[in-house]
Parts: sequence; C-alpha cells; structure tokens
Amino acid sequence: MRTSLTVVGVAAGLALATACEPPVPLPPPPRPPVVAGEDADPGTLAVNLEPTDGVFIEGFDVTLRYYDVGGVEVESVEWHETVPPDANTDQWYKHVHRQEVPAGAVTLKSWMRISPGGPIPPPSGPGCTTPVLVEPDDQARVTLLFANDPQSGDCSALTSATRQADDLLAMPRGLPAPGFVGLTQGQAQAAASVRGWTTRVVARDGEAFFVTEDYVVQRVNLVMEQGIVVAAARG
Repeated sequence: MRTSLTVVGVAAGLALATACEPPVPLPPPPRPPVVAGEDADPGTLAVNLEPTDGVFIEGFDVTLRYYDVGGVEVESVEWHETVPPDANTDQWYKHVHRQEVPAGAVTLKSWMRISPGGPIPPPSGPGCTTPVLVEPDDQARVTLLFANDPQSGDCSALTSATRQADDLLAMPRGLPAPGFVGLTQGQAQAAASVRGWTTRVVARDGEAFFVTEDYVVQRVNLVMEQGIVVAAARG
C-alpha cells in the first residue's frame, strides 16, 4: 500500500538591515524539505536485531508496521527467520530486513518474539515505537533491542541515519547505542559519560579515520556529519 506524503516547508522571514548598519551575513539556505508524492524517490528503512552471544534454537518472528507522517499505515510485514541450532551464530547478524518507505518522517512500530520451539505467539501490547527521518533514495537503519536500554528505556536504537554513515561505521557486530544519533559531539560525550562509556569519532564529513581494531564494549564509535552524529555503535 502506498500513501502520498507531503512535508511542508515554512519560510522564515528575514530582517532587513537599515542603511546605517553594516550588512549582516545571511545564514546558509535551509535544506530543501523532503516532499514525497507519486514522483518522489522513496527511501529504505533497514531493520536488524541486537547482536547477542546466545544461540536462537528455533527462530524469531518480528512484526513491522510502518506509518507516514500523518499516522497512516503504509506497510505491514511479518518477518520470519530460522537458523539450524548447529549453525554459526554470525548468520543471525546477516539477517537484515529492508523495506521501501516514503521519504520523510516515518514511524516504525515493531513486535519481536523469539521461539525456543513450537508456535510463535502473535504480537501483543503497544510494541516498540521508533521515529525515523528517511532521506529520498537513501537508507536509515534501526536495531531492535531484546530488552529496554537501562539508561534511556528505549527498545530500539537508530543506528545510522544514512547509507553512507552506515558504511563508514562499518560495525555490523557493534552493540547498539540508543539515543546517540542526532546529538552533537559534545552532547554525545556527555551522554556516554553518564553511562560510564567513552566515545571516539571514526569518521567525519565523509572521511574515515584510521582507528584501532580492538573491541571495547563501553566505547561508542561515532560517525559525524556537519557536527551531528549520524551513526553510532558500541565496540
């Protein structure tokens, strides 16, 4: 099901300089608003599960429902995966569901059930709500958590805001870092400090840095774009 989505931009008025005052430099023009319609390029929302050290005996079932900025459901998906008990657990982390969605503000509601064997129950309760801004012809990624994050209470983490940011993060096995995408570097450092974590920037404005390959659970790796965190994962 496809639903038209329109985000309306509001132009800000500019104060005129008087003749006796020096001209004031104008700020850079705002980013054009995302407008979705019949001819607009859609985006993609990728969803994966939180990496764990355990082994799923049977499989998992995830219900994913996508809503546009007006709260209209645009897609509903039942995502099932199974892996044999003797399989390498790395196979679990290769499971990523990619869904085409209208560009702009999208809300993902998810229900995740794990099966130790036997039938998997249907979704129940309010589910996990994740707001995401999806750029046209681009991809954002959300990681679903098996338990609410102790600090923020979040049940999911926006791992990356763009496809390039995800590629620069380059950490498919990285643990989630809920609440970091969208912060400034200073805000991210403060948020990490509260949790007893450290941070390091692994890429800035499209340039990846040489970093050590050691894995530190209490360190958050950040990808920065124009001073804002666009991807984050622990490791």
